[in-house]
Amino acid sequence: RGGASVICVAAGAMHKHLQRGHEVITLYRRGLELCRQFPDPCGRTYLFYRVTELFRRYKSETSPSKISLHLKDGRKHIRRIARSLHNKEDYEHVVQHAYG
Repeated sequence: RGGASVICVAAGAMHKHLQRGHEVITLYRRGLELCRQFPDPCGRTYLFYRVTELFRRYKSETSPSKISLHLKDGRKHIRRIARSLHNKEDYEHVVQHAYG
């Protein structure tokens, strides 16, 4: 009986881990999609580079708390990119970073 409960706990942890993986992939795809929509070519390149760089930097992270923190931070950045498509202030912020 003890072995069965360990398997159930491990299966639950694996399911949560896989769910997080799906969440990460969805966030990454959304970021790339928004980068493609950015009107300024230099800004588009900058955003694409930043999104891919940050996801690659943290791809080997295994700590659930750190993964949660990175996801929260990623969602914040993705929201800003989405706002920059419609908001002049956010657009200028992205362009300012793109051109240095």
